[in-house]
Amino acid sequence: MGRGRKPVEMQKKHLTQAEKTDAVRIEETIIVGNEQLAVPPKWLINKMAKDEFKRIVAEFEKINIVGNLDLNNIAGYCNAYAMYRKTTTQLKKVELVMTDLRRLC
Repeated sequence: MGRGRKPVEMQKKHLTQAEKTDAVRIEETIIVGNEQLAVPPKWLINKMAKDEFKRIVAEFEKINIVGNLDLNNIAGYCNAYAMYRKTTTQLKKVELVMTDLRRLC
């Protein structure tokens, strides 16, 4: 599977004026809206996930690189992030016990 396309303004390759025009025209035809990213989805698991969603979307809007098609990926990341933070906080409160694994065998 090949790499995804880069926006024209992020490409380092030297492009002729005709290539730039074609690339911009293609980008304009595939751009989707981002109105669904204005509000975090209701299925996010907690406030931390919703806050992370708002933070990530705000950062992505600066470079205009995400759209409605990215909603599930962003929200999935936010849920995973919130679960990770909750788990690490809980683990800090628990005393870890190490056993001699040679005795278990």
